[in-house]
Amino acid sequence: MQTLEPKIRELLQTHGVDFKTNSKSFIIDCPKCNKSDKLYMMRQSGKFICFYCVETEGFKGKPEFALELLCGLRISEIRKALYGDEPQGSSLILGFNTNEFADDDEDYMDLESPLRAVQWPSDSVMLDRPDAAPGVRYLESRGVPMGLAMEYSIRYWPSERRVMFPVISRCNLLGYQSRLIENDKPYWNERLRKVVRPQKILTNQELKRDQTLMFSDRITGDQAILCEGPMDALKAHCGGGGNVAAMGKAVANSQLQLLRNCGITKLYLALDPDAYMELARLRREMADVTLYDLRPPAPYKDLGDMPILDVKGVVERAPILNPAQIVFFLKNHFGGN
Repeated sequence: MQTLEPKIRELLQTHGVDFKTNSKSFIIDCPKCNKSDKLYMMRQSGKFICFYCVETEGFKGKPEFALELLCGLRISEIRKALYGDEPQGSSLILGFNTNEFADDDEDYMDLESPLRAVQWPSDSVMLDRPDAAPGVRYLESRGVPMGLAMEYSIRYWPSERRVMFPVISRCNLLGYQSRLIENDKPYWNERLRKVVRPQKILTNQELKRDQTLMFSDRITGDQAILCEGPMDALKAHCGGGGNVAAMGKAVANSQLQLLRNCGITKLYLALDPDAYMELARLRREMADVTLYDLRPPAPYKDLGDMPILDVKGVVERAPILNPAQIVFFLKNHFGGN
């Protein structure tokens, strides 16, 4: 690949971005964390990393994603300046290795990561344990066989009657979401003299949900299937890989950046039908990749209600989301959407 140094230097100078250089990299104040001299961009290839927010937001990868923020330009404009009329795929940087920056002039790895590994609760158990039987029955009732659940390292928490879905990145457990499997309906508490609504879904307090994605290690190719919750993502297991969960209806910009940094070129949006406002925002934010409409067909409310093999077919038939299209959500008050 031809060196990108002259084009990167011209972009930075034209748009008034201050920078320093060493033998390998441009050294720039990071536009995300605003910390001085933390963003390093290789002069030859353009690969970049911010040694601070790589840990909080995964901010590293192809040069256009840093230059977009530094120069205030659209991704398409940056790519035109860097690569001309080359196909976008030629700009992919594969095999990113932080150690490539290790020879720079100073030690820039003295950071504490807010995304620290955690431990499972001591009384949680793997699904092949006898006392995990209630959790296994719950998952199977939702169409998730035990073998698949174990592949995703799902656990059961007997004392809390909860199935536990892990958030694992690079083999580190960053946190988990748990789902109450029984007695999850509102009930009248005589002592409190009010209706109590049990919390069906809990996330451990240490997890910064907006800075990671559940099952993110599933992204190994050029596509991702973005779901709201873990059950939806599990049902997309046979959809070609990259099935992840945002762990909520709202998808944070930092989660979108993580997807970009993985080098995806195709993104399947598997949000629930009522998330039409979020869908419209994602179409604007992710206009630089090909988007597919993976909303479930009627009468299903979400992918989690569907059989796994049916979800595979929906992925294969998913239409491309045209940016010019208008998406409507019509609610059926007699049941279903």
